[in-house]
Amino acid sequence: TGGLCEVLFEFRRKMADRLDVEEHWAVAVQQGLQALAPPGGLLRNMRTRDQVRVFALWLLVPDWSSTLATYIREGGQSAPKAFEAARDLLQTIARLPVEGRAAFRDIVAEECGDLV
Repeated sequence: TGGLCEVLFEFRRKMADRLDVEEHWAVAVQQGLQALAPPGGLLRNMRTRDQVRVFALWLLVPDWSSTLATYIREGGQSAPKAFEAARDLLQTIARLPVEGRAAFRDIVAEECGDLV
């Protein structure tokens, strides 16, 4: 995940101020969430690092801070799908079992900590 995070951040630097790109990333995250963890679905089997690694990636891929800042600044008129995707991602991570949340925390700290 660490090497992939570096590549993604380099891509983000090159594509700075491209809200349309970030919105597409956010929509892709939401589609992945719907496939992996449908709303209300059980996540009790998602306990290992390999099973939850994608959540760390989805947390880092879109530039959530600029996308959501635009959403707030414009009163929810722009990037509503990005807001929904961010909400769904955080809700899904919160629904992980204790072991899954611990694995997620460890991935972020050990593999992506220097990048965030």
